Amino acid sequence: MILKNGQMLGPSTCDSYICDRNPRTAVGATSGCITPGTGVCRIILLTVDGRQPGYSLGMTFPQLESAFLRLGATWAMNLDGGGSTTMWIRGRGVVNRPTDPSGERSVVNALVVLPGTDPSETLP
Repeated sequence: MILKNGQMLGPSTCDSYICDRNPRTAVGATSGCITPGTGVCRIILLTVDGRQPGYSLGMTFPQLESAFLRLGATWAMNLDGGGSTTMWIRGRGVVNRPTDPSGERSVVNALVVLPGTDPSETLP
């Protein structure tokens, strides 16, 4: 977790992963998603390229937290970053510049956003 109730939760210790600028992948939400009736619900998917001088250097953890606050998030979570940082959009393909030498890296998990509701899922 990097944000909870609008408060930054970044680690107090500093190592190269936290303090250096790196490619990042994270997800966040506005207050309306967390507490219904407190505003609009927006899910924020953030992909930050990095390690590519002249194009993008990446972000530190504090910069990532600040970006979510600027986007209106009250909750955010860091996901796998670095060479795994890839955003794919149907109809467009990969929309960022992954740093892995082979381009898009094979990974064992993903955050998938689908249109509409799942017709096989019954909601209470």
